[in-house]
Amino acid sequence: MTKAILVLVVCGMGGIAVIGCEKPPICIGGKDENGGIIVSEFDFGDCFNQYSVPANEWVITNDSLYQLLKTALEKYPKDGCDTTHLPPIDFSKYTLLGKRTEGGCRLYNKRKVIDDKVNKQYIYEIKVKQCGICKRLVTNMNWVLVPKLPPGYSVKFIIK
Repeated sequence: MTKAILVLVVCGMGGIAVIGCEKPPICIGGKDENGGIIVSEFDFGDCFNQYSVPANEWVITNDSLYQLLKTALEKYPKDGCDTTHLPPIDFSKYTLLGKRTEGGCRLYNKRKVIDDKVNKQYIYEIKVKQCGICKRLVTNMNWVLVPKLPPGYSVKFIIK
């Protein structure tokens, strides 16, 4: 039996993680979760490569900042994307937040944004769960829409 067939057989049977199965049992059923005041996750679509986002943290409160992000993303276009259009956001109602997390093989994030009225800040907390044993690096920008950031507020990012 060749090594490739042996790996497929062992992995297919839920076998031994130490031989390099890409999806060991601890990864089954993992998913991202959102809580707090997060309205929704935000997806830029297939033409924007999140690996090319030039900063680790983003607080986008208006269309001018949104267009700056588009300009940054267009420096590293994905194959097959000649023209790109950002999905519309109503910045009179929402703020777009993004925070990069990285991990190996599989990466699940539990995201929560809390409105700390006492300190006048949104606290964006991300709990990262990595699983699997491969050495591939996975990146997620954790883009979420939240209610419009009130005047005088700041954003604090916390990774756990």
